[in-house]
Amino acid sequence: MDKFRSKIGLPSLLLDGDTGRFYHVSFALVARGDRNPLFTWEDTVRRPHPYQPPPPS
Repeated sequence: MDKFRSKIGLPSLLLDGDTGRFYHVSFALVARGDRNPLFTWEDTVRRPHPYQPPPPS
């Protein structure tokens, strides 16, 4: 989707490469039956998803 946006001069909807990878990988996680793709992604990369609010301090 982002590739098409850039070709017609629209700005990216993704903040960074990690966000794009999350959306790409999340479809595979759901297709394989993962019950919580966000948790799996965060557990794999060892940091919160970019759109997640920071934990309370």
